[in-house]
Amino acid sequence: MRAGRRRAPLADDGGAGARTRVLLAGDFPERPPMTVGGIQAVTWQLARGLADTGDFEIHAAACEPYWQAPPRRRWRARWEGGTAHYLRSSPRIPHVVSSWTSDAEYVRRTIRSTGAQLVHAHGQVGYTIGAIRSGVPHVVTPHGMLAREKRASAGAAVISRERLRQSLWTRTEDWCLAHARHIVAISPYVRRQIAPRTSAQLHDIPNPVDPGFFALAATRAAGWDGLAGRSDPSCTSRAPVLLSVGWVNPRKRQELILRALPLVRERLPGARLRIVGNVEAGDARLLARLRSLAVELGVGEAVDFLGGLSHAQLLDEYRGASLYVHAAVEESSPVAVAQAMAAGLALCAIDIPGLHHLLVAGRTGLYAREASPAGLAAAVADVLGNPSLAGSLGANAQREARARFHPSVVAGATADLYREVLAQASR
Repeated sequence: MRAGRRRAPLADDGGAGARTRVLLAGDFPERPPMTVGGIQAVTWQLARGLADTGDFEIHAAACEPYWQAPPRRRWRARWEGGTAHYLRSSPRIPHVVSSWTSDAEYVRRTIRSTGAQLVHAHGQVGYTIGAIRSGVPHVVTPHGMLAREKRASAGAAVISRERLRQSLWTRTEDWCLAHARHIVAISPYVRRQIAPRTSAQLHDIPNPVDPGFFALAATRAAGWDGLAGRSDPSCTSRAPVLLSVGWVNPRKRQELILRALPLVRERLPGARLRIVGNVEAGDARLLARLRSLAVELGVGEAVDFLGGLSHAQLLDEYRGASLYVHAAVEESSPVAVAQAMAAGLALCAIDIPGLHHLLVAGRTGLYAREASPAGLAAAVADVLGNPSLAGSLGANAQREARARFHPSVVAGATADLYREVLAQASR
């Protein structure tokens, strides 16, 4: 968004000071501030940031199959600054089918029931389909390039059922991009991917990061010992800790990180790996394989599989880490990496285009020279073996994150976009 442009007046339906009603349609946390996955982290921080401006009445609409509370199918919950509307989707209906049917219709009904004047849909699924079909001014934020992510999934090239799912998701994504009027590009990589596929106006606004992560850099600079107080007796105060956060699935390549650990420990004895994240649906056996592999590699006692964590526990993991490591084969703008930057952690990763706006080699981290365990291990050891370098990379990362990803910055840019969209719609 361009700095210093004239702000258009907010839309209202009665009286001075009326707030614009905005519906954030997308995966939204059921128990904030605890979030599951990057999209929930984004929608929650964006909702809070927009509410804090005082200009918007915020509603959120989410329909997902995997939540566990409460038992009823529909419910609402108030949070400080807005209202969330939930629908528990049936896990028996394929997501690509429900996107075009029940999910899209739920979004349309929620727009009508809330009187939303603008809808901001997240993801190229039913949320966006419903927003576009509603006729209400809308903004779309793609999270991940569906076609590329499905191709990156294990087995997609050889299993006919997966090929069909991949084709259906590609067509869904194509329709959303073709019919959207305003699209938020969360990274330069996303802009490059979608620009040839849409006639929508593109707006460059990154994902927001929870303010709690920015506070961690100060505690680290003050010498907080991230291992102190942990119950694991094998931890020592001098052991470097590698952290990886994200869904446990083949696309994230936790196995590559795990295979790198023994090589890291050859140069940095005592180094540990902590893997945070829920197992993605359909990948339940992967966690068992990773546990077995850790034992086979002789690092079973040096690896912790922590599963999903509370918000406070997640902050504790970033606080106690020495370095953040990432090995995904396909990403658009991983929130966990941006969180690591905000926390003041140096980064090490396998080089993919979706990371280039986050990990700048030599400034915020190092890329592996090759996409292999040996390549990743060498990058990790080069950083952790040079405390001065690690500190410099982490400090640079934190400064960039504060300037680009703080919720107040992102919410301000998003509010400007809403004003622009509403002004265009009123002409």
